[in-house]
Amino acid sequence: LPAMQHNNNPFGYKFSWSPRGVVMAGRNNGQYLENGEVVFIPNRDLFKQYEIIDIEGVG
Repeated sequence: LPAMQHNNNPFGYKFSWSPRGVVMAGRNNGQYLENGEVVFIPNRDLFKQYEIIDIEGVG
């Protein structure tokens, strides 16, 4: 995986595989669990808001 100091593009992601795959995945809806509740994000809103979290022991 590329080092964080090389995270310098609008996606905030360094492609180690297919950039097309990342863009195509962005056309899908998203969902995740937060406090036991499913949070649904329609694809049109997927890249409008994000949150950086720290997972203990991982980073």
